[in-house]
Amino acid sequence: MSPPPRDAESCPPGPPRSGPALPARTPTPHGISGIRITYRAPRGSHPLVGRRVSDLRLADTPARHYEALREGKFVLVGRDVAAAATPWAGRVATVSPATSLRPTLLDRPDGYAAWAAEDSGPDEVCQALTQWLGSVDRQGA
Repeated sequence: MSPPPRDAESCPPGPPRSGPALPARTPTPHGISGIRITYRAPRGSHPLVGRRVSDLRLADTPARHYEALREGKFVLVGRDVAAAATPWAGRVATVSPATSLRPTLLDRPDGYAAWAAEDSGPDEVCQALTQWLGSVDRQGA
């Protein structure tokens, strides 16, 4: 059985206030989950580097970016990047965006952009893959 409700007059007064009451901050679900966390990017990096990449629609299977991340590998998102990533096939999944996404992205397994470039060629993609996944000769893909 619960105690009877008390009215405001029967409650003891609280501690005295020393100024105007501050508005209460309500934490958002994004702040609690850590999804707003960003990582410091090196100088001159693309603005997406160090930020969580949103769930993109993909042209093939898997249909969503976050589905590709479930493999626990790096994900290379871009058009015509599969050939450049072939030596690292065991460590990176390659996908094409369904929309006209400009930057080519290399996403870490946790969904944060490790590298991005607006107009990247195969040499830049290979350089980024070597930086993040190691040399193919040393690692043996």
